[in-house]
Amino acid sequence: DGDGCFYQNKNSTCMHITCASEETLIWVSKRLSEHDIHTRVSKETDKKFRLNCTDSASMQKLVSCLYYKENIFCLQRKLEKVKYILASLDRNIEEN
Repeated sequence: DGDGCFYQNKNSTCMHITCASEETLIWVSKRLSEHDIHTRVSKETDKKFRLNCTDSASMQKLVSCLYYKENIFCLQRKLEKVKYILASLDRNIEEN
């Protein structure tokens, strides 16, 4: 069981999954690294661990894996938010 979040502030953009099992997140992180998706696992409390992704290329790849086809079952509001944030990252890269 896990809960995901995708957010952007003035200084950074982050995608993370929170879970009570560190082992599970380490396993997920290893599988993602096989697809060149860079993440790290951190401990927040004894029963709260996070898989973090802050690399924009990795976020793009991960989102492509999660939303791999049109009309996939998902929270539409979250998908729209993710698309908006990733588009803003693309604009920032182009401007710099």
